[in-house]
Amino acid sequence: MNYFTNYKKIKVSPIPEKILTSMTENSIKNLPIRDCGEAIVNFEKMIRERKSKIQIKLVWSKKDIPCCKLRKTVADKLIKIQEKLPENFALRIYDAHRPIALQKKLFEQIWKEISEKKPQLKGKMLYREVTNFIADPKNTPPHSTGGAVDLTIVNIKTGKELNMGTRIDAISDLSMTFHPKIKKKSLENRLILFNALSSEGFSNIASEWWHYSYGDQVWAANFGMDYAIYGSR
Repeated sequence: MNYFTNYKKIKVSPIPEKILTSMTENSIKNLPIRDCGEAIVNFEKMIRERKSKIQIKLVWSKKDIPCCKLRKTVADKLIKIQEKLPENFALRIYDAHRPIALQKKLFEQIWKEISEKKPQLKGKMLYREVTNFIADPKNTPPHSTGGAVDLTIVNIKTGKELNMGTRIDAISDLSMTFHPKIKKKSLENRLILFNALSSEGFSNIASEWWHYSYGDQVWAANFGMDYAIYGSR
């Protein structure tokens, strides 16, 4: 995955022309992890208890993932972010904690899809293309830590999501958070999401506008931390 985003340059301009620093998965896989032991909680239950407007729309069946789960700190931060949003808008979460077994299944599916779509890619080139969209289950996938979340923003009154230029999980270069060919309105909407999540210390993956994490290796590398505080669970 293209994990690294130039956060300093984003703050210079509301619509940055070029903010991506391309780094491969191999560049962070050896970053130390010192798991703090924080619990993974039932986020759906927390939302009900705190009467939050956050919406859950998991892409997985109940058989794959019974409920939306996240690390406790991550869950608390998302609820705080929701409270900062305008009254008629809500976070909508599509993916959160993902077991390694499911990560492996997804990795194999995307590998097959890309290899069929781009048969000219082989070996390391194919691996890099695949890991632009899905973390290698042999490493420490962000979603396996309970610190990563895939989400967008929805208008509660209309039920429509803000136009982000692509759907969530689109296997396309246009999924890059600040791709230069994304229309201005979509870039503005992505910045709304980016600024909302950044306000609570989340890190974005540069190749996926919808993916944010806290506490994992991506977060640690993006913010210059010596180690990650969440490992696979």
